[in-house]
Amino acid sequence: MAKSYRFADFTLLVNQTLSKSGVELTIEPQVLAVLVYLIENNDRYISTQELHDALWQGRVVSDTAIRRAVGKLRVILGDDAKEPNFIKSVSKRGYRFVAELSANETVDLKADEFAISATEINHNRGRLYFIVSAIFISCCLLYYFFWNQPSFTPRLLSEKIDFPGDKVALSSSIDGSQIVFASQVHQVDGYQLFKYLPANNTLQQLTTNQHNVVSSAIINNDSQLVFVDFILGQCSIKILQLDKGNINKIKVLVDGFYLISDVVAIAGEAGFYFNGLKESNGNTQLYYYDTALQTVIPISKEFIVGEHTYKTAVSPNAELLATITLHDVNNQHEIRIKDRHSQSVLKRYYHPSSIYDIEWLDAHTLVILDSIAMTSINLASGEKKQLLNKHNITEISVGKKRGLIALQNEISSGYFTEYNIEQSQLVNAKIIDSSKSVLQIRYIGSGESYLLYKKSHDQYDVILKENNQEKILFSSTKKLRIIDFNLAEQQLLLKLDNRYLLVDIKSSEKIYITQPDQFISDTANFSSDNDFILYAEKSRQGWRIIQYEIKTGLKSELFQGFKIIKPRPEGYILIDEDDGVVQYDKATEQFKKLDIELLKELNSQWVLLDKDLYWMSFDLGNKYLNKFDILTEKLQRFTVDSTLSDLNFDLNNTGTKVVVKVGAHKNTEIVSLPSCCF
Repeated sequence: MAKSYRFADFTLLVNQTLSKSGVELTIEPQVLAVLVYLIENNDRYISTQELHDALWQGRVVSDTAIRRAVGKLRVILGDDAKEPNFIKSVSKRGYRFVAELSANETVDLKADEFAISATEINHNRGRLYFIVSAIFISCCLLYYFFWNQPSFTPRLLSEKIDFPGDKVALSSSIDGSQIVFASQVHQVDGYQLFKYLPANNTLQQLTTNQHNVVSSAIINNDSQLVFVDFILGQCSIKILQLDKGNINKIKVLVDGFYLISDVVAIAGEAGFYFNGLKESNGNTQLYYYDTALQTVIPISKEFIVGEHTYKTAVSPNAELLATITLHDVNNQHEIRIKDRHSQSVLKRYYHPSSIYDIEWLDAHTLVILDSIAMTSINLASGEKKQLLNKHNITEISVGKKRGLIALQNEISSGYFTEYNIEQSQLVNAKIIDSSKSVLQIRYIGSGESYLLYKKSHDQYDVILKENNQEKILFSSTKKLRIIDFNLAEQQLLLKLDNRYLLVDIKSSEKIYITQPDQFISDTANFSSDNDFILYAEKSRQGWRIIQYEIKTGLKSELFQGFKIIKPRPEGYILIDEDDGVVQYDKATEQFKKLDIELLKELNSQWVLLDKDLYWMSFDLGNKYLNKFDILTEKLQRFTVDSTLSDLNFDLNNTGTKVVVKVGAHKNTEIVSLPSCCF
């Protein structure tokens, strides 16, 4: 069963989508997860701690991150925190969903002898928006799921591809030697195409400036690739040569379509089929592109109001077509088996919901994938077999020897991405580490070496990574955090058991410099001359800055009324108790307040490099790296991936590279489905 809820004008399909009046809304996965949790526990108030434990499992985030997620929900729902219609909050109790709910469940498939029975769907959508949304979602596959385990285990094909993130537009050559997919490493680049060669485990990027690749097909004896570049209202089909060594010239074959949902290869032919919508008020139809004539030929001869054909598959002998058509009147999805040449309908099957994908396993067997199950139909005997129930497969394609390969989703704990900072832009992102075990990365020096904080089983390690070699510097059975590193003296500053711990790497000596009952900030630093550790502690009298002398262990109060300190040769940058930013000059012993505003989070990351202060900020889902020149008081902003898990980051000592963590997100693997399951 797939549960859904309706409240006011909204429909929530649990762990998949949120729509309003039939139009799907854009919502981050973690924000959607908060909404689902509040709705499913709407009989009581949910504390921020419970939300943290349930939805941010194992991740270190502040209460502000949770409040931010609820704030985004209120914006999406149009809710007023002072007079809430949906989410009510009470101090020290938490949040509660208060709107009136109706819950529904979609049922599993029940087939008769020759057809999949049609079950009434509980989603009322505007007709055109429904098909635009359904096709776009099916193609882009922006769903992610929480699933039961399948009855078999798909074999992982991409286990050696260090390429995390969402993957779509899967296609394969006839012999299985080439696999193509589109992926989005970070949002500013859109979905780009990549070619994977399983034989030698190599990955090649095919495009760099496409907008949103949603479907691809390998054609013309596996020498060319056609793909859909999706911009609603300006969709196009493009072609490139697969036998070129690097990124090559791309040619537009089809344009001027409002919507194109897929592109379909034909064995032994250079031409291809596609489903498209010419005008926004029309209907999606099947078209054929004749490469010899360079002409688009409509296959659907007549316009039938309320019918939208949005998926097509060609049988391996190129004799039959399987098309999927949505009927607006009854919200049914009809599978038609046609003679490819005469276009006469040979069989009809009706389906209760949107179909993500459809493929021919052989000349007599069709495989259907929807959000509930994967089902095969033997057209000769009418026998049907449910292959998967409540799966996490989002797309299928014919692989080697007529087997199936597929895209399989999971929820990843995140990965670390490095950007080069160049001319006020963040460019050339690359993945530093995609292992689930890595929790934190800090630069050493210019950025060729790193400190990694890893979890391995029940152990937490701080690891020095140089030239792809790793060396454990410190281990603990308790969670910790890397605070700072003194490269010259080989000293490591950690936060463990809510205390600052100084580790001498050369001698392995370990010294706690604070006590368990002290309230300390998450930010501390070695001084510019590396003789002291500077940190903030809070008492009943307020915050104060403490200077700890490393050689003697003596402590002295440096400033009162400040909760963060960053050293620079000429003085310090301080954050006061009202979150004001203050510059202190050692020579004049004068304080100067700077005209900048920082986020009011105690555990936020601030990096000071000489005269430049860096920090993260966000507004309405966008996240930025800010650079403030203390001398000129000029501010620069660099847009970063909005899926960042928190506001922490690190810079190398030249300010040319930044490493950030992308948070819990949909990660897609390419898998092979065993032939035994068919």
